[in-house]
Amino acid sequence: AVQRFPGNLARLVVGVRTCRIGEDDDLALDMMSQILSGGRTSRLYRRLVPGDELATMTQALNETRQDPGVFWLLVELKPGASREQAEAAVRDEIRTFIARGPTSAEMKRARTQIEAAQQFEQEAVMDVALKIARFESGVPGGYRSLANLAARYRAIDARGVREVAARYFAGDRWNVVWSLPTEE
Repeated sequence: AVQRFPGNLARLVVGVRTCRIGEDDDLALDMMSQILSGGRTSRLYRRLVPGDELATMTQALNETRQDPGVFWLLVELKPGASREQAEAAVRDEIRTFIARGPTSAEMKRARTQIEAAQQFEQEAVMDVALKIARFESGVPGGYRSLANLAARYRAIDARGVREVAARYFAGDRWNVVWSLPTEE
């Protein structure tokens, strides 16, 4: 689909239906999102920003809930960059991810980023309360499942992340929307 709105930036959004919060696939998709877009060393950033010089920003988000969630890929293009090249580069990176899986260095970095995020979530009482409520209402085992969450993340291996990526990113599961300037 294509949406038009005022502005001068083109944005690509890919949504792929996934799983429910707390499932094993949910955790593997969290790892995948960190590997694809967790900072300047991430795959999508390296490929699209300094590499192909097509984008100014990339992001991957695993958004799960009680009902099946969505894995989002977002790319903000540089002015004048080719939409076709950008979308092809994103598809190529996902194909490569599925074919080769993440490296051990990527897995280690993703685990560290997730563990750090979990620690930061403990800093504010409101964040703790929201996390407990989200798990109590949406995850089998409720808030008690938080006790072993860190161990579950540590148990995820590269093969598991690759298999989950292959399952959800099969060719026809992509929902692609372009947000384009009205004047284009």
